[in-house]
Amino acid sequence: FITDIEGKQWKEPITPPRASSRNEELEQALANATVLDTLPNDPDHILVVNGSGSSSGDVYKVDLRNFTSQRIQKTEERVAGYLTDLDSELRARLRQDVDGTGAYVATEFRSPANGAW
Repeated sequence: FITDIEGKQWKEPITPPRASSRNEELEQALANATVLDTLPNDPDHILVVNGSGSSSGDVYKVDLRNFTSQRIQKTEERVAGYLTDLDSELRARLRQDVDGTGAYVATEFRSPANGAW
C-alpha cells in the first residue's frame, strides 16, 4: 500500500480490476504488486510490477500524488524480472526457459536507441 505523509489515506499502487469469479477474488487476495524502483530522481513516482490478473508482471509508473498509474512495459512469456538503470529506465530483464539441455536463465538488455530487447 501507499500512504500519504500523515498516514491517513492508504491506497493500493495499482487498483485491480473487478473480479468476475471467486477464483479471481482469491488470486487478487493472494497476489501483491511489488515496487521495482523508488525513482530517487523523481519523488512523485515509483515503478511497480503488477502481481495479479492477466497483466501480472506488467510494469507501471505510479503517481504518488494522485494514485494514477500508466503501464510502461507489457510483460512477455517467461520474463522473470526487470532491472532499471541509474536513470530509472528499464534496461535489462531476466528470462527463464527450458531447452534441450535443461533449464536456464538469460539476461536481455534493452537498446537505448530503439527500446528493443
